[in-house]
Amino acid sequence: INAVLYYAPRIFQDMGMGNPMVQTVIMGIVNISFTLVAVFTVEKLGRKPLLIWGSIGMAVGALGVALTFGNAALSTVTMVSIMVYSASFMFSWGPIAWVLIAELFPNTIRGAAVAIAVAFQWIFNFIVSSTCTFPRAMTSVIGSLTDSTEPSVSLRHLRVEARARDQGQELGGYEQALEERIKAFGEKNK
Repeated sequence: INAVLYYAPRIFQDMGMGNPMVQTVIMGIVNISFTLVAVFTVEKLGRKPLLIWGSIGMAVGALGVALTFGNAALSTVTMVSIMVYSASFMFSWGPIAWVLIAELFPNTIRGAAVAIAVAFQWIFNFIVSSTCTFPRAMTSVIGSLTDSTEPSVSLRHLRVEARARDQGQELGGYEQALEERIKAFGEKNK
């Protein structure tokens, strides 16, 4: 979820939305609202039902994004799907995970165990957010991801596209750098 939240303006911009920051602010309001839903309902409804409904909502939102992302005619559906995914996370797995971490360990080791668990959570959050080539890599490589039957080939496509994007931004010619990288990649892997 953090990769989606961190890259929300870019995602909305690549979807062709007029002002991506407005959608990002709306997403922030949705996130706060649904976090408050969790705060006020977790003890009444229970953790398990909220986690189940959150998982279902996240699956529906992720499926909506997977089916509509990259189609300019369906950009509103994609935006709503992202909001559904985010809202579902915010009333379930987001806040309840913190409660479960604290309740998981016995009192004798709780302090140290929670500290280690939270440290690992933030370490992996950093890894995911710093290595995510989202969303341009996904939109430009989506064809090769679906054409490839070997996952390593798809990952190579992502890596090539990410390097081309980085070079293109430095050189000011994103498309040209991407075409050169793809051509070199194709010749190298014949």
